[in-house]
Amino acid sequence: MLTRILIAFCVCLASTNAMAQASIADDEVKIEVSGGYAYAWGDVRRATGGDTLPKGWNGGFVLFFSEGVGFNVDIAGHYGKQFFGSQAGTQDASLHTYLAGVKLTHPLSKIEITARLLGGIAQASGVPGGEPENDTEVAIMFGGGLNLPMGRFGIQLIQFDILLSGAVREVTPAVTVGAFYRW
Repeated sequence: MLTRILIAFCVCLASTNAMAQASIADDEVKIEVSGGYAYAWGDVRRATGGDTLPKGWNGGFVLFFSEGVGFNVDIAGHYGKQFFGSQAGTQDASLHTYLAGVKLTHPLSKIEITARLLGGIAQASGVPGGEPENDTEVAIMFGGGLNLPMGRFGIQLIQFDILLSGAVREVTPAVTVGAFYRW
């Protein structure tokens, strides 16, 4: 019983501290670092039906130069099996993106809404018949999301992006969930 009371007391103290930190002003935040799990729908170029690249990660960095406006660098990797026709068969494929651009963040009650527009390159690997077996193309990505800030730490509830690149056969939606830290 005493253990449960101590645990409840510690949880209350921790939540009080988190609530006090949640009042950090937007103009105090200068840098944000984030990371998370990413899932992409779509085929790498020359694939004929892999549908998804489900195993993925995402990492990002934002340097805020004005309240809610920042320079965003984003790196992501997606992995999965893709079908490249009857001769090549099903092979492991990957898609990596290296992007930079602008990110907008606006508080809305206890959550934040975000929007971003990024440009850079996308690289598809494991492409049969390629010389070498990868394809690097220009990429543009745009999207938005919802964050739950809890002081300096926070949870990226959802980030939904659309990737446009010659390294993929089609418009590629991607969803990311993760966490961030700001200082």
